Amino acid sequence: MNIENIKTALKEGIPFEITTAAGDKFRVEDEFQVALNTKRGVAILLREDGSPTLVSLLTITSLEYLSPTPPKRKPRSK
Repeated sequence: MNIENIKTALKEGIPFEITTAAGDKFRVEDEFQVALNTKRGVAILLREDGSPTLVSLLTITSLEYLSPTPPKRKPRSK
């Protein structure tokens, strides 16, 4: 996985999912969910519960674009 792939995906603003060699999956819907350190070759990714995880760029096996999540509808008031 090339760091440029992640940077391009972030610039495009389309949600994507990163998969690691261990099988962990990280859904990224916002650029603030990823921090990249190119000198160290690592990314900090947020899990669904909001906890940060340090991931080596060497262990990222794929980046898959996802369809945008539709906005949640508010319940109708009577």
